[in-house]
Amino acid sequence: MLGQMEAKSKEAGDLEQLRNDLHLEELEAESRRREELQVRKRLEDKEEMKNAYLFQMRAKEEKALRAREEEAKIRVELMKKFAEDDRLEQMNEHKRRLKLEQHKREAERLVELRREMYELARQNERENVDQLRDDENTRQVVIEEERQRLLREHAAELRAFLPKHTLENMEDYEMLFGR
Repeated sequence: MLGQMEAKSKEAGDLEQLRNDLHLEELEAESRRREELQVRKRLEDKEEMKNAYLFQMRAKEEKALRAREEEAKIRVELMKKFAEDDRLEQMNEHKRRLKLEQHKREAERLVELRREMYELARQNERENVDQLRDDENTRQVVIEEERQRLLREHAAELRAFLPKHTLENMEDYEMLFGR
């Protein structure tokens, strides 16, 4: 009878150990799945940012090309208009040359003004991109600080249960294990 009780006790202990092992494996599998999802998400985000950057660069190039074409078109149209004005007024040759030079200067001034406006818009775009980059860097710093805080506050208590890759560098290990 004592042998039967020991056998039942051993069987119950083995069953409990199997349940615990199964539970731990399920937790590890879930943790690995979450990590894989995070890695995949980071890669997708990175690819998306790269594609957005390339799209922006193509759009900027196309915009610059259109602006140059528009400037050339405006220059031609202004010169035609000024030439027509000169012809209609039938100025003498000297006055016509002076007027033509004045028109060229005015056309150049207008084109330069347009170019300055375009450059100002490009500068604003660059500042916006820099601001977004700075905001992302700040966000990453805050995330890392919060990760460090959570490790400091909770990792020592849960050190045996931490999922793989929770500790990212030697500083994390030193903080947790005090080496």
